[in-house]
Amino acid sequence: MHPMITKVPSLKIVAAGLLLLTAALSSCVTSHIIPSAEERSAVPSAPLSLASIAQPLSNHTDVTARMSVLASYGDKQLPLKGNLRMRRGEVIQVAFTAMGMVEIARVELTPKKAYLIDRVSKQYAEASFKELPAVGDYLNYSLIEALLWNELFLPGQDDISSALSQFTTENKGSSLLIVPQKQQELKCQFTADNDYRHLRQARLQFGKWVSTWDYAAYQRIDAESFPASITATLEREQQRASAEFTFTNIAFDDTSWLPRTNISNYSQVSLDDFLSRLSFLK
Repeated sequence: MHPMITKVPSLKIVAAGLLLLTAALSSCVTSHIIPSAEERSAVPSAPLSLASIAQPLSNHTDVTARMSVLASYGDKQLPLKGNLRMRRGEVIQVAFTAMGMVEIARVELTPKKAYLIDRVSKQYAEASFKELPAVGDYLNYSLIEALLWNELFLPGQDDISSALSQFTTENKGSSLLIVPQKQQELKCQFTADNDYRHLRQARLQFGKWVSTWDYAAYQRIDAESFPASITATLEREQQRASAEFTFTNIAFDDTSWLPRTNISNYSQVSLDDFLSRLSFLK
């Protein structure tokens, strides 16, 4: 673990992980959303296949959306609003706003580093994924991107298009259970939903942590689909944190946003110092 973060309390680590990773990585299952008649008519009657589930959720490179987040840890809850912007293979950007208008903080993930940016105090902290509290030994950019794009992944492998033989599948009624044949230190399994031909749940286990991402309320945009609801939880023994994301104004191919924040006139602080300033985590 990075020497600067050894003093961060474990509960604060869990909550900070939620903020750092846009949602914490559990067995919190969202209610099944019944598709509309139009959606049902568009669903092929053929059985689910791994090849159909493994297709990327979108052929587009950019996704943007407004978001509402209810972050919870222990008996505390924090409602947040903001914007999600993603450019495949380049950046995941989450901006948090006050009263839905003024941006106060930003989390920016790139393939090499994570940035926490205080837009009010003009300070930032940066860390490699290995340096992230509690979860850094197991996560990388490709994995987080796959979770947010609602896609299959193999830990440590960026492209699974030629690796489908490394999964086993089991039909369970209208669902398909998908599990890698060789589980690594980061264990994972997926459940795909026949109604949408996309993942309904991704479950991960790493060390003593258990995490689940649940996807629901798919919206069709330009013949594509994107989950308008994502619930993520992170659990370990008696510690539990969760984040419920609701997305609106989902759009593809909006390239008007800047993929990187200009922090040239910001002051850099340590990750430990940055986290200690988050008063709602105390």
